[in-house]
Amino acid sequence: MTDKIIARFLEALATDEKISHRMNLRATGLVMRSADVMREVIKLDVRPAARSKFLEQWTKVTIWQEYRDRLGDDDLWFASLRKLLPAYDGAAVQLYRGQRINEALGMSWTRNLYIAEMFAMYGTAVAGEIKYAKPRDGKVVSATLHKEIICAPCLLPICPDNVTLGYHREGEYIVDPRNVKAEIIKLKEAA
Repeated sequence: MTDKIIARFLEALATDEKISHRMNLRATGLVMRSADVMREVIKLDVRPAARSKFLEQWTKVTIWQEYRDRLGDDDLWFASLRKLLPAYDGAAVQLYRGQRINEALGMSWTRNLYIAEMFAMYGTAVAGEIKYAKPRDGKVVSATLHKEIICAPCLLPICPDNVTLGYHREGEYIVDPRNVKAEIIKLKEAA
């Protein structure tokens, strides 16, 4: 059954057929955990609607870094993301990332300094949880990025009601951080 799910997912990428059914969260997870399947993905001419559907799935999952770590092949991971996500075609932009002090640079960046500060202090706790969350040791880094940007969900109106996807207030950009030279602009210490 798993092979059939993956085959249908790959077919949807190349044809845009039945993407709503074939590109569900389960199928997306199966694809992103398999190096063999991801090698197939980078050979495909992924259709625009399939890229949009993958982005929709991307915004629903919070464990992409775990998938990346488990795969253990950043060249393959980022080549796949460049195939699967709508490409960024804008100008260079100043972006920020809030994260733990000793953490390697991650993939999700923002154009909003305040949002980066919140991620540095509280991680992925949502607004209602922040008042109960204990602040953590975090840092905010900044860099002007261009070619490193894979996708800018905050700029893409692809939702059914034409609302900008990617929580436009977060201003999310998905970045290949491997060669980013970021500077620490603000260090937060847990209270």
